[in-house]
Amino acid sequence: MKYKLLIIAIYIVLEIVTSFFRAISFQVSSAVTFTLYFVVTVVLICKFKDKISADLFVVFAVMGIMLFNLPFTVFYFEETMISRLDEIIRLLSVVAGYGFAKISGRNAKVIYTVICFVIGITTSIYGNKIWVRHFSPCDTATKTEDSVEVVQFETEKND
Repeated sequence: MKYKLLIIAIYIVLEIVTSFFRAISFQVSSAVTFTLYFVVTVVLICKFKDKISADLFVVFAVMGIMLFNLPFTVFYFEETMISRLDEIIRLLSVVAGYGFAKISGRNAKVIYTVICFVIGITTSIYGNKIWVRHFSPCDTATKTEDSVEVVQFETEKND
């Protein structure tokens, strides 16, 4: 039981420590935290392999990430949508670290790591641009203002 709580606590602390990257940009945050969570997951799975199964480790690591973000998600769902991809990338990095720990063979691990990092970093850079553009409050306000102007113009034409 103490290892389960320790895993949850480690990932909550990681969430707190890495949260300042989101102030820089979601792209930087996603790229850095993908790498960090991947490495931490692999190291901790190897360290705790005699004490807790890798499957349970992932469950409790994801719980730690989700427990930290849960209050913000519940009470400010729409306002936090802009950072949801960043959270998804962190969750996937834990799963990717789990996959790395389960793979045997040096060449397979190298290939797996390269593929994971290409996907993770590409999603961090390009996916976040699209995600932020879609969920940015500024874009929503701009779209709403444009729609209002079009409706007003059409009604003025009819009068």
